Amino acid sequence: MADLIVSKKSIKELFSELKTKKIIIPDYQRPYKWDIDKCRTLWEDLKEFYTTEAKKHSDYFLGTIVS
Repeated sequence: MADLIVSKKSIKELFSELKTKKIIIPDYQRPYKWDIDKCRTLWEDLKEFYTTEAKKHSDYFLGTIVS
């Protein structure tokens, strides 16, 4: 089994590391259905936060992401 390394990262750091990779949300992840509208809503929310709150050094809690 692989070791689990936990760290806090900014959205910018996370996306910089993953920019050459494809992000896939598996069907089995929670009962929450990730259709295109919900993905778009999350993406728009992240962009809005980055252009407004991030400049104030605010935190955005995205939750746990296992990559």
